[in-house]
Amino acid sequence: MYQLAVSLARKKEFSSAINYFNYLLKINSEDDKVRYLKAKAHYLNNNAYKALIVCKAVKESKAFKKCSEIKQRAKKEHPNEHLLFEAYRLLSDGKFQKSKKIVDQLIEVDSGNPKYRFILGKILHAQGDLYRAYDHYNYVKDFVSRSQRDKIQKSIVKLLNSARPLIEYVKKTDPKSADLELDEYWQMFCLAIHL
Repeated sequence: MYQLAVSLARKKEFSSAINYFNYLLKINSEDDKVRYLKAKAHYLNNNAYKALIVCKAVKESKAFKKCSEIKQRAKKEHPNEHLLFEAYRLLSDGKFQKSKKIVDQLIEVDSGNPKYRFILGKILHAQGDLYRAYDHYNYVKDFVSRSQRDKIQKSIVKLLNSARPLIEYVKKTDPKSADLELDEYWQMFCLAIHL
């Protein structure tokens, strides 16, 4: 099966090769050589972002070195995908401001890209800016395939679950109350109206 996957990759049948690499990784999830080959197939199939994600999990030194080469090439040949990967890495490390700064740069280059809007929604969500996060998630839903909408819907459900107590509080509270910051109150009020 390994030889078949490599052969398909050499024939530039990357999607099929990736499927076989995925199967091989299900059999042995620790095989970093296969993981590197999967990353390389993604890269050669013009998906540097997925290649970088796959490389992130590589630990073995020889495969790690080869993945480092993919990272360097991605930085030069696909700078926006590399920046998107960095933004997600920073987000997962809890460095929201740095991540947002990168995403803001990406949005300046391509304001309609749903990938950029989705991560901006995730950053805003993590920062507690639920109303704006909700708007970005909804924006993205109109531009992605049906299968990707499930991922977005899960993010919206998480956001709404975390906002529900605040929304209920807003419904019961006078906006002139000193218990809640006015900006936070109006964000929750606007989110409640959306619902």
